[in-house]
Amino acid sequence: CGTTWMMNYLRKNGRSSGELWVNQGEVHFMRKAEGPAKMVNLMYKTHAADVQEGTKRIYGVKNPAEMELEGSLGRYAQYFPHTKFIISLRHPVKWFESFFNFRQYHHYPHMIVRPTTKLIGECEPGYPYKP
Repeated sequence: CGTTWMMNYLRKNGRSSGELWVNQGEVHFMRKAEGPAKMVNLMYKTHAADVQEGTKRIYGVKNPAEMELEGSLGRYAQYFPHTKFIISLRHPVKWFESFFNFRQYHHYPHMIVRPTTKLIGECEPGYPYKP
């Protein structure tokens, strides 16, 4: 997936330069009221070690779902007002392909597997892109 690739790229390059720390995996804290405290706890150990070593570092987390929730964005604005977001956009067909493959790979129980011939065709009448 694009966000996982970006997280791994930033982790690899940030680690080698020492300028960046990115948590491994997605963080789903900010959607709940206790989220800011959990976010601080997550980063505290790394930050405390950096302070002792005199290292100045940028900290990051990955969670595309946080951008969809108004409560999450409000908590970032309230508790972490200097937060900067990296937002990537993807072609909708490529996104669906990745989403579908991810769910197939992880054996989601409610996944209905249709023959690929049933997935080909016009999205809607008048849609300009033909298969």
